[in-house]
Amino acid sequence: MQTQSLKIDQATNTITVPLGDKPVMILVDPKRATANLVPLVEHGDVVVKCYQGKITGYDERKSHRFE
Repeated sequence: MQTQSLKIDQATNTITVPLGDKPVMILVDPKRATANLVPLVEHGDVVVKCYQGKITGYDERKSHRFE
């Protein structure tokens, strides 16, 4: 799953989020008036990158779990 742009209703400042079967996070950048639906990795970390108060991207750090 790739990052999906979400529409922000400027009149009410609301976002409609589609439901799915996998965990996701919503990144809202009020300075750019953008919102994105970002998939989360099954095991690992997701790090959000910012520069001068604006979201510039994210990194996935996958890991493996041994049992």
